[in-house]
Amino acid sequence: MRTFFGLILLLTWQAHPLPAQTSPPIYPVAYPQDTTKGTCGTPVPLGFTTNPIYDEARFQELIPATHLPTKGGVILGIAINCQTYTGVVHYKSMSLEMGHTKRTTLDPNFAVNLTQHAQPVKFLAATYAKRAWTTIFFSRPFTYNGKDNLVLQFRKVYDRKAYPLPGIVAMETSGDPGRNDLPKTAYTFGPLGSGASNAPTAKFLQPAPLKIRLLFGATPTLTLRSDPGGAKKYVFPLGGSINFSVYGPKSSFFVTFMDTGFRKPFAFPGIGGFPRVRLKFILAYGTVPGPAAWKVPIPNNPSLVGARLVYQAVLVDPQSRIDFTNATDNIFNQ
Repeated sequence: MRTFFGLILLLTWQAHPLPAQTSPPIYPVAYPQDTTKGTCGTPVPLGFTTNPIYDEARFQELIPATHLPTKGGVILGIAINCQTYTGVVHYKSMSLEMGHTKRTTLDPNFAVNLTQHAQPVKFLAATYAKRAWTTIFFSRPFTYNGKDNLVLQFRKVYDRKAYPLPGIVAMETSGDPGRNDLPKTAYTFGPLGSGASNAPTAKFLQPAPLKIRLLFGATPTLTLRSDPGGAKKYVFPLGGSINFSVYGPKSSFFVTFMDTGFRKPFAFPGIGGFPRVRLKFILAYGTVPGPAAWKVPIPNNPSLVGARLVYQAVLVDPQSRIDFTNATDNIFNQ
């Protein structure tokens, strides 16, 4: 047992199965974190309700480079968590586009945000499982450059006459509580025939990002998960816990560092990626069984409320290759 920043670290190791592996193996980045038990959701990007006002939508989300692998890598797909429904959902049309950007916030003008984008991924149906990650693989992988922010865009058209309403379909967001320090999402919606999926401007900017997994191929990653708790049912609550997972080649040695904020990146010659935290305070270390996972209890200390911690891991694989993962963070809540 060791103490850092007032956190008592009781490391409980266990192996969690990875998704069904392909070549290359799949390692997730969970933005902004990995829980599937959140209390807030939205029907806008992929769902709908009994009110037809959400049947068309255009939705954009900006994921900062601070939360993405500094090595770069190939994104093979995404995963979404549906809060409310298990079963098949049919769309009249649905597309996802992804592109690099140097913007740090989204403009209400959709076109300004997505000037460099990949070929849209189009699909007409998705099979969701309530409170679980639903994977959508790309027919053509997207190559992330390791330095820029990412913009994701969903365009949805749902025809409830052709495909009768199966139930309320809402996707989990990070609204418990909202993260005003992260880029706001930009979106608009309307009933079928409104043209909302092709609208040029967003009517809403909200500080509650859609929770999403980016599925990287063979690029080491770090995720953290904290379920809602406490009187307000917030994530990362006092008295709760944080689950960490490091994904990478089996038998890799890893060290996870923590800091109180993101630092200006600097490169190490011959190493994959670069650190976004100071390589000073060690949270945990060990070997990757596939993946390495441990739990850290959050002390019930009111002075922690509002405090932020940032984490990043570095791995040495069995071939002595050294790679940094993405960084990720949390803010403690009541």
